Amino acid sequence: MDAEKIYAVYSMLKLVYHRNKNQHQKTKWWKWLSVLKRTTWNLARSLDRIQSPSGGAESPDLYIQCLANHVLPRCYLAFSTVVADGQFSTLGTVLLGTLACLAKSARIDKKMKFAAQTETFRVASTQARVSGNF
Repeated sequence: MDAEKIYAVYSMLKLVYHRNKNQHQKTKWWKWLSVLKRTTWNLARSLDRIQSPSGGAESPDLYIQCLANHVLPRCYLAFSTVVADGQFSTLGTVLLGTLACLAKSARIDKKMKFAAQTETFRVASTQARVSGNF
């Protein structure tokens, strides 16, 4: 995992956050931009602590798990609504692109595919039990 790429993603998120704070801070998706920015910053700092000679107490795996399981899926849903709304679709597209860049640079995409397959199987088995086919 490359700390420079994570910092580049954080820089993009920080700029988007700063330039759009006054206009969009009351919208529902803004919360997820804030959470994503904060978690990305913590991940980048934890990667720097690992690379420094003094070491660090916090593991980046904790932040990667949080991103993969909680933050990225919810951000994807929230940012998709920005694109679907139409009025700020370019902003939504930038947010989705930044989200994809973060997933790729943190190597989360493989973990999310496995989690999505597991979730799909869980939902399918629950539906089968409800309908009596299982």
